[in-house]
Amino acid sequence: MGYASAVTGPADVVASVVCRNLDDLYDYLATGVGSLDGISHADTSPVVRRVKAAGLRIL
Repeated sequence: MGYASAVTGPADVVASVVCRNLDDLYDYLATGVGSLDGISHADTSPVVRRVKAAGLRIL
């Protein structure tokens, strides 16, 4: 689940997005956020974690 919120300080907005992989994150930042008027820069902090995975079945 993603979200965005207005904040005070050096940033105006903080957003969390969910992407399939780092390539999708780059595309989102380069063509989505980067193409918006008024955006001068974006700081990113990728947090990579596995949401679902195959595993052993315990009987």
